[in-house]
Amino acid sequence: MPDKVKILLVDDLKENLLALEGLLRRDDLEIFEAKSGTEALEFMIPHEFSLALIDVQMPGMSGFELAELMRGAKKTKNIPIIFVTATAKDQSFSFKGYESGAVDFLFKPLDTHAVKSKVNIFIELYQQKRELKNQLETITQNRAEQEKLDQCLRDQQFYTRSLIESSIDALITTDPQGIITDLNKQMEALTGCTRDELIGAAFKNYFTEPERAEAAIKLVLSLKKVINYELTACARDGKKTDVSYNATTFYDRDRRLLGVFAAARDITERRHADEQAKALHELNDQMKMAINEHANVSITDPEGKITYANDKFCGISKYSREELLGQDHRIINSGFHPKEFIRSMWQTISDGRVWKGEIKNKAKDGTFFWVETTIMPYLGENGKPIQYIAIRSDITDRKRF
Repeated sequence: MPDKVKILLVDDLKENLLALEGLLRRDDLEIFEAKSGTEALEFMIPHEFSLALIDVQMPGMSGFELAELMRGAKKTKNIPIIFVTATAKDQSFSFKGYESGAVDFLFKPLDTHAVKSKVNIFIELYQQKRELKNQLETITQNRAEQEKLDQCLRDQQFYTRSLIESSIDALITTDPQGIITDLNKQMEALTGCTRDELIGAAFKNYFTEPERAEAAIKLVLSLKKVINYELTACARDGKKTDVSYNATTFYDRDRRLLGVFAAARDITERRHADEQAKALHELNDQMKMAINEHANVSITDPEGKITYANDKFCGISKYSREELLGQDHRIINSGFHPKEFIRSMWQTISDGRVWKGEIKNKAKDGTFFWVETTIMPYLGENGKPIQYIAIRSDITDRKRF
């Protein structure tokens, strides 16, 4: 229920106040009665009045003096004032009244219709003013809330954009037809094209195999997600970059499909490293085959236990591979070399250095054989040997002569 409109009646005579109050009384009004200018000013401190009806001739402070005080205060200067007077309607009197702040006059004896009509006009004006004020406050409040929401949205958009732009991967979104709708700086660098050039263009146009790129979009739409889909991007200047795409579909708040979000990671160096590793592995296999064809090879762990023995080592020692694995090289010790010789060899390889020398060994059948030996420690990350590789050449015939 709206607040009642407040009216202030000021007259030093009680009977006049009661007469006015009787004329104006209604449910939507709250009428305050003051018997002097001082009492009227006191009412105006806590209350907001839509209209003041003030008797001109009052002891102590006249109505004109009260009006001038009201016009001098910020809180009360805009309250409409109607003077009530029994004084003759001469021009000088009216001029003084309007000069002191009056908006109208009521002359005694009061005309009931005139009183109600004039008061109703000012009440309606006040109500309209109050409604406009409330509407303005609502608009201002809504505008402040909207500005706050807009700022939150801008902050969120800035934060999201910052995340997108800070990614080391090329990020891109497309609509369901594969047309680019958004991207980051990394995608511009990958393609050599500007943002304006890329947005609205077909995703497939920037890859060496457009059909596979187009198939990638269709695959994401079908499976909802694709991981490690490899493509080769082709920039404006012809530079090619191998990329691995991870992509997923994305939707609006009503779960309507908007398109595909994809992240492309440059795997050119990784692919080059993989190719080098493959080539090195093939080379190692070839080298291993060559060594196995021409030398006796064994590998031991740091404690000297045999973990690998090739066919030539098995052949010269007369032991099977099963008999050698898990044993140390004392299994072929001939007893020819002094302990200091063996101790010196182990000290060298334990320090991570290569040992070279000639060793006389004893085969399973009791025969002796000489080998020219190179033992290479294989070091771990801590610089300590994690295995030893021994490569031997049979020099038995040479030692006989």
